Amino acid sequence: MIEKIKNIIVDIVLLICLIPLLSLLITGMITHKPTIFGYRPFFILTESMIPTIPVHSVVIGKPIEPEDIQVGDIVSYKNHVTIIHRVIDITDDGFVFQGDNNPNPDREIITSDQIGYKIIKILRKDDSL
Repeated sequence: MIEKIKNIIVDIVLLICLIPLLSLLITGMITHKPTIFGYRPFFILTESMIPTIPVHSVVIGKPIEPEDIQVGDIVSYKNHVTIIHRVIDITDDGFVFQGDNNPNPDREIITSDQIGYKIIKILRKDDSL
């Protein structure tokens, strides 16, 4: 009897773990912007956004349409790798980004098709849930 209960608990835990993964898969296939119930976590590995986003923080992004981006927003974009920086200018050619801790803007103008997620929440490594 105890073994049957353990198996049921394991099945429930596996199902709970699979739901977010299915959400990522399904939303990624439909929108090309995978999310977990509309949100995407990112783990920050660099110092480019200090002090706003410390290294080893987790940020939460929500898909954003390029026309909704404003100067000052922190947004992810794809340029070989995913970059999370602040929008410092919007031109006819695209978006200009810069890390808060970087002395110069990012080299390339970012086009609408490279835009990913607007960062809506920063969870610093010292924050408690």
